[in-house]
Amino acid sequence: MFREVDHNMPFVIGSPLVGWKCERGEGLSWLRNAVEVKELFPRAQFFAALEIDAKGLEPYQELLDLLEQVNGTWWTYSLNDNESKVTSFNRWIRIEMGRNLVREFAQRGRLMSGNHWGEDTPQEDAVNFEAIYYIDSDMVLEADHISKLMEVDHPMVGLNVPAYCLTGKAINEDPLIEEHWNTAGSLWVNSPAYYELVWQHNSYMNLSDDPATQYAMERLKMHESEETWGQTWVRKDVSVEHEVPSLVSIEDRDVPDREL
Repeated sequence: MFREVDHNMPFVIGSPLVGWKCERGEGLSWLRNAVEVKELFPRAQFFAALEIDAKGLEPYQELLDLLEQVNGTWWTYSLNDNESKVTSFNRWIRIEMGRNLVREFAQRGRLMSGNHWGEDTPQEDAVNFEAIYYIDSDMVLEADHISKLMEVDHPMVGLNVPAYCLTGKAINEDPLIEEHWNTAGSLWVNSPAYYELVWQHNSYMNLSDDPATQYAMERLKMHESEETWGQTWVRKDVSVEHEVPSLVSIEDRDVPDREL
C-alpha cells in the first residue's frame, strides 16, 4: 500500500488552461510553489496545455514567465466549434483536450518501434515519466503534496479537496485513505495507468469529464491480471485548496465571450 518516496522520479505536473481563467486570476495557483517543488523533486516536469483563441498567448504571459523559471513546457491547442459563449455544456471538451495533451506530452518521451502489440523497445536515452499529476490551475500545490501522493502505491491517488465533500470506503486508517471517485483537479496517476487514461465525457450516461473518465477506468483491466484499475485512493490527511472560491457555475463567473 505504501512505498518509499523517490525524490529523483521523473514525472509530469500538468494543467489545462483557458485564457479567461488567467484573465480572472485563476491560472497561476498551481505554480505559486513551483520552485520549491523543483528543489525537492528536480526531475519533475511542469507542463501547461493552453487553449488559444483570437487573443493568442496574450492572456498567458505571466504564466509563461513562471513556467520559464522552472524550465516548464507548454503546448497550445484550439477548437473552433463556432460557439462564442462558454457554457457548462461546451467547456468539457476543452478541458478534456487539454488533459489529453498532458497525457500525450508525458507518453511522448517513451520510445516506440512500431505497431506491434506488446513489443518491447529499447529505452536508452529516453525519459519515461513514471506518473502524471493532473492539477487544475486554481489549486494551490505544495511540495509536500507530491510526497504524500507518491508514497501511496495505487494506480490513481488523490488528495482531499474539501470543496467537493466527497467520501467513500476506508482503505486505511492511519493515514486515513478512502476509495471513491475524485476530482481531476488533484489526481496522481502512476504508469502504466496514465497511458490508458483518456479524458472524456459521456452525455448518454449524463457524466461530465471527471466521473466519465473514472467510470471508464474502473472497467479497464490491469495488464498483469484480470483485476481492474478500480477507483481512486484519496488521502484524507492532506487537503489541497482552491485559491479562488470555486464550485461556481461558469454562467455565474462573468466569463467574456470567446473571440472567434
